[in-house]
Amino acid sequence: MYIYSVIFEMDCKRVVDDVHNTEINLSKYGSSIQNCRILFDHNNDFVVVFIRRQANGSAHALAREVLFHASCNTFDVILFCIATIIMNETP
Repeated sequence: MYIYSVIFEMDCKRVVDDVHNTEINLSKYGSSIQNCRILFDHNNDFVVVFIRRQANGSAHALAREVLFHASCNTFDVILFCIATIIMNETP
């Protein structure tokens, strides 16, 4: 199985900057960042971007909602719970 066009949205600007930076950090944190860089360098379909912390509210709400739909489902319409989250997020 191959995953295409993955966007990692992070609300920690330092982590996003460090992933895009080429400086070497010898700490455990730097080692983790280096592993991410290697993964991203070998796959052009992965992107790491910064988003404001407030925008993450939708992601957290949707992740909680998934717990109520533990089985594999396909929906032809946007569920009310998801529509509400999206509408509340829209500026």
